[in-house]
Amino acid sequence: MIFILEWAARVVLGLLIILSVYSLKVIFERYFYFKNYDEDSEKKIFLDQLESYLPKFDNCDRFTENYLFEQEKKLTQGLSVLSTLGATAPFIGLLGTVLGIIVAFGELSSENMDMNAVMFLLAEALILTAVGLIVAIPAVIAFNIFQKKADQKLDQLNAEKNLKLAQHK
Repeated sequence: MIFILEWAARVVLGLLIILSVYSLKVIFERYFYFKNYDEDSEKKIFLDQLESYLPKFDNCDRFTENYLFEQEKKLTQGLSVLSTLGATAPFIGLLGTVLGIIVAFGELSSENMDMNAVMFLLAEALILTAVGLIVAIPAVIAFNIFQKKADQKLDQLNAEKNLKLAQHK
């Protein structure tokens, strides 16, 4: 039984490492997306298309809703991954810690290990919580930064839409 729990703790560590790499992939992808986002070009495309829909005012609302929805999808792509990792990675690490502590106490009860070996197993178990936090903290920070940027860009497009519609009336 202890052997299975020991391997389960190692699987949790492997999972956390994989999640960390995936989180970094999403963070770098979003970073470069926002770095290369041409706000003026995006605004010009939106306003030009909106201008063509203004004479048919009934289609204008549908167009703006669809356009802003598509922009929101592009701007927030991958952010749900970051928020999920930020919320769950500490618990995954805690699960590994619990499994590791069970292994350490199981070895201690078998009386064939010295205290140094048990302390090593406990330290190994606590490392899993630290790894879970190492995965979660950057994910939460990146999520907050990128969500704020996405909201700002969507707010700017909405403001441009409202200004254009007010001018048209």
